[in-house]
Amino acid sequence: MKRALRDAIIFIICFLLIFTILDRKTFEEPGTTGVWNYIQDTDREPIDILFMGNSHAYCSVNPVIINQCMDLNTMILGAGSQPMDQVYENMKVLLHYTRPKVIVLESYALAATTELVYGRRKEGLLYSNFDGIHNPVYKLGAIVHSIKWHDKWPEAYSQVFRPNYTWTRFRSKNTDTRNSEEENKYILGFRPQHNIVKNVKEGPDVVEKKLIELHELGEPLRKPAAKDALREFLDLTAKEKIPVYIFMSPILDYDNEAPKIAAVMDDIAQSDPAVCGYINFSEQMTSIGIETDDFSDLVHLNREGANKFTICLMDWLSGQLGIPYDLSKATGIGEESIQELPDGRYRYTVSLLDNTQIKFITRDENGYITSETEFSDVNYIDLSRISEGNTLSYVICAKREIPGRSYPFDKIEYSFMHDKGVDPDAG
Repeated sequence: MKRALRDAIIFIICFLLIFTILDRKTFEEPGTTGVWNYIQDTDREPIDILFMGNSHAYCSVNPVIINQCMDLNTMILGAGSQPMDQVYENMKVLLHYTRPKVIVLESYALAATTELVYGRRKEGLLYSNFDGIHNPVYKLGAIVHSIKWHDKWPEAYSQVFRPNYTWTRFRSKNTDTRNSEEENKYILGFRPQHNIVKNVKEGPDVVEKKLIELHELGEPLRKPAAKDALREFLDLTAKEKIPVYIFMSPILDYDNEAPKIAAVMDDIAQSDPAVCGYINFSEQMTSIGIETDDFSDLVHLNREGANKFTICLMDWLSGQLGIPYDLSKATGIGEESIQELPDGRYRYTVSLLDNTQIKFITRDENGYITSETEFSDVNYIDLSRISEGNTLSYVICAKREIPGRSYPFDKIEYSFMHDKGVDPDAG
């Protein structure tokens, strides 16, 4: 009997060791891990502003711009399709480690609950909400409060011992190794999108008007429990005396939950004192200059749109928090354009923020560098038209660094989005 028990214990230990090693070697690092690592680092500096939410948060906000311009420490803790009850669970775990000075929530998390995500067979996305939590007790607590289906318990509870979320998600063999941003993505939680939306029938002006019309109808959320989860979230932040600000990102579609969320937020923003400020940018797109080319798809901004929108959001937060900002300190990317020149060549231009220098890189179809400029203030390059399979990319860096803060701009290589020789879905 003792021998059988000993053998069983040895088997379990060996299985868990092999399980963990295989998982770490064969699966992608999820998007939340980098930020969770920072949160759980005992040597970290305080978090001034923590953005929370789902892909609408991490595609819309570039914390680097806010950090430079406002001299703050901000980042995004969010996962794809993250529902509001998961935002609440993440907040509970977060408070074991740190207490952000301000929480900024992207309201599209109200579009879903854990139940809805499971109903769509997106368990992997749900598990990604737990990724990066080191302490198995805290992770287990989040899972226990989230997984209500007994047939999912074996799969769900296996996440406690795993650093990554699903056995079916092996590392992609198609990753473009030329794009060093793949190695440095999820910087401060921001995940820039590298393409421009196609086949758009209606622009921001039409969508904005339709969103306002539907908002005024005041239809209920398809999952009212999301509103209850927001109330719990606000009760928790109020107890911890953490101010909460809520916003909705620009979107290019109205056939979704956005108008219903706006109606719900009207009530919550007015009735719950825990909400210190609320703004719906999806109903202000024309006034803040958001255009069709700023979107990567109908509901997410691309990196140009994110940088443009971040400046608008920063301006609003500056007024709400009473913290001034200096845009001349920012390093970032504006719009890209291509112009045909009289000599038959083309001018590729990247409009940049004031504190940015740039160098351009061309590569052949095998990924080898064929030309490379020095870093300079010259934000364009004149070339023959980039042919299919060849690429033009660029790297940016800051002219002036903020003492005590460093950002790996010189390690990030951006593909020129507007060129036909660049895969619009890369990255």
